[in-house]
Amino acid sequence: MTVTIQSLQQCTRCVMDTTDPDITFDHEGVCDHCRRYDAAQQYWQREARQLPRLLASIKQNGEGQPYDCLMGISGGVDSSYLLYVMVAEFALRPFVFHVDNAWDTPIARANIQRLCTALELDLHTIPLDPDLVYDIQRAFIVSGVPDCDIASDHIIQAVYWDLARTRRISSLIYGVNYRTETHGVRAWSQGHADWTYIQGIHQRFGTRPTAIPHYSVWWLLWQRLTKQYAMIPLLNYVDYHRDHALDILQTFCGYEPYGGKHGENVFTRWFQGYYLPTRFGYDKRKSHLSNLICAGELSRDEVVQQLQQVPYDSALMSRDTAEICHRLKLSNHDFVSTVYAVPKTYDDYPHSRLLTLMVKAKQWVKGTR
Repeated sequence: MTVTIQSLQQCTRCVMDTTDPDITFDHEGVCDHCRRYDAAQQYWQREARQLPRLLASIKQNGEGQPYDCLMGISGGVDSSYLLYVMVAEFALRPFVFHVDNAWDTPIARANIQRLCTALELDLHTIPLDPDLVYDIQRAFIVSGVPDCDIASDHIIQAVYWDLARTRRISSLIYGVNYRTETHGVRAWSQGHADWTYIQGIHQRFGTRPTAIPHYSVWWLLWQRLTKQYAMIPLLNYVDYHRDHALDILQTFCGYEPYGGKHGENVFTRWFQGYYLPTRFGYDKRKSHLSNLICAGELSRDEVVQQLQQVPYDSALMSRDTAEICHRLKLSNHDFVSTVYAVPKTYDDYPHSRLLTLMVKAKQWVKGTR
């Protein structure tokens, strides 16, 4: 059974459509995601001129310390290429960490190790309690919301700040970038920074205490006001092309492609390729590939053809589903009744009103520029 969405309006430039309930179109039929991409591109083209000054500041802040910056790596192309550029081209000295939520693919683990070995970097792996991770993920699936993968993102951000504080590192480097990530849809995935929401769903539907690295909205607000730590999307300062980056990584350390965005993680691969399309009618490939259309790396016709194919190999999808049901302790009956139950949203559960106001304020500021 698949959710059917009728009478979709689609962007004339990318492939985003009204499965995003908040999408808007201009008089040319171009969506607001594409306009945001254009604005981000213009902004970062100007900011890129500040790269020498930024690098000098990072190095100066880390002078006399074993590390001058902090970098988390997932094994995906974005973070892997950024780490390569940081060390091989910019001569930065990052403290490199990886949060292991028990769902890494063997390819991802091998890619991380190959890259760190080739760059002569120590890798600091932070393992999470697998049973707790599974309990949280099960709770989110049972709750009926589409944001089932946000707890891992929240944990990674909390680890960033914990390490920054204990290691006395003020420059936090991120692999997020406008070239592959401006077409995100809030209704498909939100609440990443909302500990009230994450903990509330786990306490209601889970079976264990939520003993994971976390932060509150008050901490987030304090950090944004004081700017004690500089959160730097360094990939935005370089001329980043995903295919070119992949070629460089393959040549440098034997990096192995894993297929699809975030295919380096089994749960994320299944969540995006099966769960979201089946239960909600959301296809995250639309946002990922639309970004690449705007970046000039794929044509719209190429993307339309890709979207006509299944998200990933059906045999692998079946194996992933069986593995996830096993680890999350979902029987066949529980799984079927849960996946096809009436969907819920972020607004159906307690969440931070302050964070909602902060998001709306940010959107208003962007709209007035």
